[in-house]
Amino acid sequence: MRLGSKSLRRVVALLCGTLALAPGVARAWRTSLPGTGRARAVATGLSGRLVGVGETAGPEGSQFTVATFDGLTGALSWRKDLAPGSATGVLVDPAGDILAGGFLGDKDGAGVVKLDDLTGNEMWRFRVPRTLVFPGRAVAWGRAVNGDAILAIGRTSVDSSKVRSMVYRLASSNGQIVWRKNLGRRVVVALAIDSKGEVLVAAAEKPGNPPAASPGPQDPVKILKLDRASGDVTWAAYPGLRADDVRLAPTTDDDLAVVGRADLDSPAAAVLLSRTDGARRWRASLGLGGMVSVGAEPEGDVAVALNLPGPVLGTQVSRLASSDGAPRWSRTVASGSGEPCGTSAFFVGAGGDPVLGGCAAAAPTDGFRFEMTGLDGKNGLLRWQRGLPGLPPEPTEDSVPVLGIADAGSGNLVAGGATADAVEAPSFTVVAWNDERGDDLLDPAQRRCRSTIGSAGRNYVFTRLQFLESCFDSINAGTLDLAFDECMLDPGVANKLDRLATRTVNSIRSDCPGPALPGAVSCGSTVYELLDEPRTSGQVGCLLDSDDEVGNDVAAAAYREVLAGKPSGVRSCQTAIGTSGRRIFDTVMTAAVNCRSRGASDLSECIGTPAFETPIKENALAQRDRIKSNCTAANLAATGTCAATLDGLIAPSGTSGCLLEASRVGAIRSARTHD
Repeated sequence: MRLGSKSLRRVVALLCGTLALAPGVARAWRTSLPGTGRARAVATGLSGRLVGVGETAGPEGSQFTVATFDGLTGALSWRKDLAPGSATGVLVDPAGDILAGGFLGDKDGAGVVKLDDLTGNEMWRFRVPRTLVFPGRAVAWGRAVNGDAILAIGRTSVDSSKVRSMVYRLASSNGQIVWRKNLGRRVVVALAIDSKGEVLVAAAEKPGNPPAASPGPQDPVKILKLDRASGDVTWAAYPGLRADDVRLAPTTDDDLAVVGRADLDSPAAAVLLSRTDGARRWRASLGLGGMVSVGAEPEGDVAVALNLPGPVLGTQVSRLASSDGAPRWSRTVASGSGEPCGTSAFFVGAGGDPVLGGCAAAAPTDGFRFEMTGLDGKNGLLRWQRGLPGLPPEPTEDSVPVLGIADAGSGNLVAGGATADAVEAPSFTVVAWNDERGDDLLDPAQRRCRSTIGSAGRNYVFTRLQFLESCFDSINAGTLDLAFDECMLDPGVANKLDRLATRTVNSIRSDCPGPALPGAVSCGSTVYELLDEPRTSGQVGCLLDSDDEVGNDVAAAAYREVLAGKPSGVRSCQTAIGTSGRRIFDTVMTAAVNCRSRGASDLSECIGTPAFETPIKENALAQRDRIKSNCTAANLAATGTCAATLDGLIAPSGTSGCLLEASRVGAIRSARTHD
């Protein structure tokens, strides 16, 4: 089967143009959504996309907003404004789909929504009305290791005189309840999930029997560990802290770090609880201060950040030893703003380098800055500090500029929060930063041109393959009388592909106006050499000189036979197989891009490493589940794809199978051809 050699070369080459980036290059950008609002959490999705959630202003109040952005350029991919409310957290499941949680439907409702990562279409939602959230807190929820959602909330009675806390495990496939656990009359303060999927809940407990309906900040916190499969309590512990400012973080050894204060006037403390029975391993005093944050360091160590009181008004960051809680190092990140402005978001990367979000820097003239500070995890030394204009200095939660930080891949960080010229009109803002220096490693002209080539190429591949697969499906349905390799002859498909190619060329030329390109942007020195322009020259651009059989092999793994006349179940099964193959191909390409962006001199340095193989395996298993849910054994065998069984397409190990191999080999071959 042939899909059109020159057009396919353009698909593969434009995609692989993202792999021609110089080693170690990372990019920075800032994107704000129109109107007022703020981003409250960020995450990294598949295919190089980043996700931000929060709220934006709607005609009837705040809207629960989810948006995805191109990881290279920050261009908005899609935006969904759901029911009234506010999204306070976001996670990505193993298949790449998005789980967003928060206040949903109205002020008294909370829950989780699952969205398709490619389109933003809602897949399911789970909402509990009349919920009680501890003052100043987000909805406590997380994701189990298999993609299920864990939601922990207090549910009030109709007259709000009683509260009953519940923990729900929701199936990733449809949002149905897998199990629920009644925690009694408490209010949930925080939730965490360890590497094995065990659920850890912190709940405020009022002294007395029965407890009062509305525990306050001085009430003691009880930690409960729940079995991942049943929700049964494995152990319970009192860390000796109060509900105000309690935060949880499982360590790399799956012990649980808990930070907070014994009461509002006491020094903050960090407590490490044993993963096996909740017994206290150590307690470390952190000193007087406000909000305290916690993260996991390598080798079981704990990183903590404490906002200091005046007159210092900075943030104390410490790394505590796993053995006894003694500080390996401690550093104060100063703030000279004269306002109570410290760390509002805290993140510890995989390498152990802490990153602070807030405005801990020299006094800005424009108020609270959207600022990020990177420290060295080994010694606490300042690596970089960078900022953008933020919000005017008002000591309220709504003036906090940075609310979420995540690893954006390829040596970048992503942060979400708010920026504005006036406090009454903050903007939902997402910013990408380079984690090595806190800024971009390229000059602006190189960055724009290189990033546009990458994002336009990736969009071209996905869109073009979707057009072709739609054509194949129409042939199978009997509505288009063609063979698979004649799809390029269909006027509708040809027109779509021509318009797509024109948009791609125009997009690249808008930021690479040329004819000369900035140095070290790609394989060509001019736009013409890069893009086969002008078309009348008869020359082949360097990004198009690629093996056109790569894409053919990937498509042929799913679409080998015309299925016109066969049952609809067989045809829909083949559609699911095609979508899964395309997603695996994209995951391998993304792993290759990330590998080279981390500084590898050749792709062979990455193949076989966990950083390269793990995301491929996870996505392969997710796509296996997708095929299984859409294909009976009989329908799968009738598709005539490269294997007659699910195990033949993608093995239970997620490391072999003809569909996986076709996508993997094709992507690696493309990467090596254009590297």
